[in-house]
Amino acid sequence: MIFSAHQLGLVYLTDRSQDAIPLLLEITVRPVQRLLLLSISGSLFLVVGCAEGPLWKAGQYLPWVQSKWEAEEQIAETVHAKKARIRNLAKSASQLSDAEKANAVANLSQMIQTERIDQLRVDAAYALGELKTESAEKLLLGLLEDSETEVRIAAVNALAMQGTAVAGQQLVRIIRSDSDKDVRSAAIRNLAKYPGDATVAVLGEILSEPEPALQIAATESLDKVTGKKIGKSVPKWKEYLASRQTTSVSTQRFQSKDDSDQ
Repeated sequence: MIFSAHQLGLVYLTDRSQDAIPLLLEITVRPVQRLLLLSISGSLFLVVGCAEGPLWKAGQYLPWVQSKWEAEEQIAETVHAKKARIRNLAKSASQLSDAEKANAVANLSQMIQTERIDQLRVDAAYALGELKTESAEKLLLGLLEDSETEVRIAAVNALAMQGTAVAGQQLVRIIRSDSDKDVRSAAIRNLAKYPGDATVAVLGEILSEPEPALQIAATESLDKVTGKKIGKSVPKWKEYLASRQTTSVSTQRFQSKDDSDQ
């Protein structure tokens, strides 16, 4: 016998974050259905109840999961608590003293090296970006070589926040060498934070890429860097750049934000 989700009293809500949030509503089922429900509930507990399970985000909506997390907190820090701690650090980064920043970087470094959950390493990368110290930048440079795409994207975005010439040069390296188009696209968009002839030259190179997503990212960055409202037309941008006198990227250094503001 097959029972529908409504017969079992189970409703699934899906939101844009792709979290499946199972809500147990009023259940009035026959004994056989009740046994099946218990089996399903047990499976949900294993998947959602664990703070490190694949659907751990759904736990914040379920009181019984929150209670489990509170109990786990007495033994060890849960993923939910770790995320909250890292994000609070990122928010308060500008108010920290140099010594506190150094300590925060050391702690984040240890987490990056030992943490198995990629989302926590992503959050750690963004926190490093907010700290804006030389040691934080050094760690972000290392994360550009991470095996996980999402971590590399976070490192690119966080590195661009540093506003240094080294960061700009590394963005160019990633654009030219990374194997993932999403990572390269992130670097292309962030290169717009480094205006100058060197940036224009690199973005012009991307217009000849076969991947449309990279071309579009390049046109958007060119729009910001040059101030020309040409839009997303690759041919028109090529025509404009051909008429523009640019300095070779091999000889033009990348400016830091401080340099470009002067």
